[in-house]
Amino acid sequence: MIITYWTNFSKRKNSTKRPTSGTDLTVVLKNGTSLENPTFILNDANAFNITYVKAFDHYYFVSDVRQIHKDVVEIDCSQDVLATYKTAIGNTSAFILYDTDTNIEIPDGRLSVETTPQLNTNAVAMRDDFSLAGSFIVSLTGTNKVGTYVVPESTLARLMPDISSVYDSWIQSADPFGAIVAGGKQLVGSGSLSENIKDVRWIPFAVTATTTEFLKVGMYDIYSDGGQQLGGRLITTRIVKKDISAPIPWKWTGLDWRNSEPYTQISVYIPFIGTMSYPASVLKGSTAIHVESSLDTYTGDLSVRVYAGGVTLGTYGAQTGVQIPLGYSGVNAKSVVNGVISTAASIAAGSGAGVAAAVVNACQPLSQSVGGIGSASASGLESNVQVSVITHEPVQAPSGTTAVMGTPTFEVKTISSLSGYVQCSDASVSINGPDTDRDEINGYLNGGFFYE
Repeated sequence: MIITYWTNFSKRKNSTKRPTSGTDLTVVLKNGTSLENPTFILNDANAFNITYVKAFDHYYFVSDVRQIHKDVVEIDCSQDVLATYKTAIGNTSAFILYDTDTNIEIPDGRLSVETTPQLNTNAVAMRDDFSLAGSFIVSLTGTNKVGTYVVPESTLARLMPDISSVYDSWIQSADPFGAIVAGGKQLVGSGSLSENIKDVRWIPFAVTATTTEFLKVGMYDIYSDGGQQLGGRLITTRIVKKDISAPIPWKWTGLDWRNSEPYTQISVYIPFIGTMSYPASVLKGSTAIHVESSLDTYTGDLSVRVYAGGVTLGTYGAQTGVQIPLGYSGVNAKSVVNGVISTAASIAAGSGAGVAAAVVNACQPLSQSVGGIGSASASGLESNVQVSVITHEPVQAPSGTTAVMGTPTFEVKTISSLSGYVQCSDASVSINGPDTDRDEINGYLNGGFFYE
């Protein structure tokens, strides 16, 4: 009979690879040989170098070579079922666990993960009106006027003048009787001077207000020690919105499956709110986190919405202002945050920057935070949104394992549409051959083999 042999052909044991251009040779079958493990007797000088054989339209590995006598060699063979049944294997449709097609979406749980984290951060100012000097905000009721003003720090001490000096100035006026009548109206119609001071507070923001008006507490005009009438800048825009975009410093690009848990975690520090954690899998595909903040310039109330890709990740609120009970008996002491400046004299003795540090440390978020506020002024993050990406990298990058173990597939495919490493789940090939061959093939398909 005729066989074809090769002396320099090499291949993996679990591969469907077939050789080409072999050498034909007439051989004799040894008595009692089998199709799966035949033994051939060859009369050929090259027989000792034979590594691979084709016979009966089957392919065989050479498992042993023995010399019987001069130029006569006996070789034992074992069937290469993957090469023999390559066509049937290629025609098989199966649920593929892994193949060498590039996968960026499905995590590969076979790869070990490093325990040491890596950190990438980006910081962007949340608001351009944040100010350590801040603004003193005063809400007053005056004659025919209710207004909220930005006033200089020095003006605060003049908002509560001595009552006797008020009457002295009225009585010493050109019309003492009219002054007495006016004073009576003040006491009866508008109440005491302090009752016309509706709210005084400091907020750590520079409030823009261009309209200047003279201040009036009830019917009383406010003057400096030198007798100059004092004014403030009237706030005409109460709610000031800002919207910023903070780039996410991803470790890996695009929709890489490593940009999700447990390989990646994302935290965002938000001034006055705290540190929030968001699922990396929700943010995967987004390039930035947006922070929209709305400041109430009257009260210092801050509302924050965090969103990305049209999805709102969270809404939060904080009180950033310090209320100053400047003689106003209606202030609820429980609502005054720690570090409050309680009198005009103590404000005058301090500085805006010192007040700012106290407020940033004292303000309390209205939403639950993973981390505390901390000393924002000391950390340098008093006005910055900081996006942090913490990653735990696989010990072996997926690109380094694709050729030898594939990447996750988890879908039905025809094996002939693939190349390289393939691993199936519960696949069974249909062959024209014995059950032992089928079982051996199925073992390779479900354990992992190379279709080539």
